[in-house]
Amino acid sequence: MKVLYVGKYYAPQIGGIETVTETLCRELSARGVEVVCMVHHHHKWQKNIDLQQNLTVVKKWQAGSFMSVPLSVWTSEEINIYQPDIVHFHLPNPLPLFSLKNIKAKKVATYHCDIVGKGLPGGMYKAIYKKQLQQFDRIILTSRHLKMSSYFKKFELDSERINVVNLAVGLPKNIYKQKNEIKNIVFSGRFVKYKGVLHLLAAIKDLNVKLTLIGDGPEKPSYLKYIKKHSLNDKVKIISTMNKKDLYSELIKHDLFVLPSVNEAEAFGMSALEAMSLGLPVITTDLETGVKELNQHQKTGLVVRAGSVDDLREAIVFVMSDKKTHQEMSKQARQRVCRLFTQDVMIDRYLEIYKSL
Repeated sequence: MKVLYVGKYYAPQIGGIETVTETLCRELSARGVEVVCMVHHHHKWQKNIDLQQNLTVVKKWQAGSFMSVPLSVWTSEEINIYQPDIVHFHLPNPLPLFSLKNIKAKKVATYHCDIVGKGLPGGMYKAIYKKQLQQFDRIILTSRHLKMSSYFKKFELDSERINVVNLAVGLPKNIYKQKNEIKNIVFSGRFVKYKGVLHLLAAIKDLNVKLTLIGDGPEKPSYLKYIKKHSLNDKVKIISTMNKKDLYSELIKHDLFVLPSVNEAEAFGMSALEAMSLGLPVITTDLETGVKELNQHQKTGLVVRAGSVDDLREAIVFVMSDKKTHQEMSKQARQRVCRLFTQDVMIDRYLEIYKSL
């Protein structure tokens, strides 16, 4: 079987969809599936990278981006030349979908999130998007909440073509061990507005804690400006994007993971899942997305109102001031990942879907 993925970006670019794309490519190729992955990048030349025997990643230069959409297109000819059995798109990523009609393979999409906060262009595209989605043989949703969203329901897709497969992570061998002083907070992910990092900075401004931000993106200058304005240099550290092994090694040094996202563009929260797999309690927001399926309020962490700095501050103080509660949340966070979000289960489900086509 040959599977060709079409996504936005690939490692070392950080992000939830990028993490899922890399995981599928790596794990399926390890199981003997021939994998090609087509993504975009920012350099002015095309690079073809053979990562291992059954996996090839092709990166195509993009002429910038518009509303988070990479301005470059994989044509049907560029896809068909690899003669794949399955072509699998990671959505949303509008431009490559205009090549769907002439692709000579079964078509699968992982629908990661609704298109929100894009104003008039997003509204105008919705009718086109509906027609594009109807061309897929199978659409995989990453959570039950996504399936029930009013945005997705309006596409009126045949239920037999829809599957729900939770995203997942590999289970690290090392797990978090509670320290005498609980004061180190961490966030990892893309530095974009919907992640709500400025709310997190405001929440910890007057607390006796340390915060590490891991990632990169267009909002980094605003974070640096806020840190300078409020004299937070001694308590906030920014670390650039890193590979998965180094990321886990950094996460485990901390005591609490916070994902302060402010709208439904945060469809699942892979970064929170990674932290939970290490045994870190998490604080997330009450979005009607897959984030609700990860973190159980007062069990694996706390859930607060999206956009509320006060609620975020109170939750941080609560988790970090009660060692017994913190320890119990730590244990339950790891257990929940082991029970529901293991990588092997996700890969098995994807293989079943491919084989059924």
